[in-house]
Amino acid sequence: GAKPSIKDAAGHTALERAMEMGAITDEQLFIMLVEHQ
Repeated sequence: GAKPSIKDAAGHTALERAMEMGAITDEQLFIMLVEHQ
């Protein structure tokens, strides 16, 4: 079951915001994407 993305006021997801701020690496993102398939 896919969960709806939590969006901030600008319409970016929390994940996108974290990536923008460099709080999450590409490797971490890849792992998260794989785990959520």
